Amino acid sequence: MIRLDRILFAALFLNTSIAVSDKWVSPSEIFPISSNGQYLAKIKPGNSLGDTFGFSELPKGVYATATIYKYDFGSDSYKKISEFPLKNPVAPVEVLVSKDGRVVTIDNWHNVGYGKVIVAYDAIGNVLVEMELSDIYSVDKLEKIQQSVSSKWWRCDSPKLSEDEQSVEIVDYMQSTISIYMTDGELKIEKGEPNGQKCDF
Repeated sequence: MIRLDRILFAALFLNTSIAVSDKWVSPSEIFPISSNGQYLAKIKPGNSLGDTFGFSELPKGVYATATIYKYDFGSDSYKKISEFPLKNPVAPVEVLVSKDGRVVTIDNWHNVGYGKVIVAYDAIGNVLVEMELSDIYSVDKLEKIQQSVSSKWWRCDSPKLSEDEQSVEIVDYMQSTISIYMTDGELKIEKGEPNGQKCDF
C-alpha cells in the first residue's frame, strides 16, 4: 500500500515531459495521479532498447510496467489493485490517469512519434485504444511532420484529459486539436491555424 503522504510526492511528476529537444535524460519511476486523488499509478521504466527506433542492435528486455493503486478511506492509504506491462519498450513520455483509473500513455522515450503514440488501458490493464501516427494522419500529413534523429515532433505542449475525462486532447504540429475517445478510439480533429513555430514540449 502507499500512504496518503505519497500524493504530494506524486504530484511533482504530473504533466512532466522527459524530453527536451532531441536530448533525453534517463527515465525513472513516475507517479501520476488522477484529478480526484482516487487512483495513483507507478510507472516503472523498461530496458528494451533494442525495440526502439534506431537502436535495433542493442539488447532487448522487459517493457515498462504500470502498477495501479486505489485510495482506501478506511486505512487512509493506497492499495494495489493491478500491475501490467505497457507497450513502451523503455518508458512513455507522458502519462494521464482518469478519475475511474484508466491510464493513458503518450509517445515513447527517445522515440516521440514512433510506435504506439497513444495507448489507453483500463484500471486492470486491458487495452482500450492503441494508435500509431498512421492511424491519425494521412501519408501527406505524416511527411510534413518535423523530424530529428530519433523523433517525429507531431504534437505541442502536454496532452490532457477532456472535462468529462472520456477522451484525450492533444494539440498537434498544425495547431489542430485532436480528441481520441478512450471507449472506442473515435478520432475527432478540430483544425487550428498553423503559426509556423516549432512545437516544444
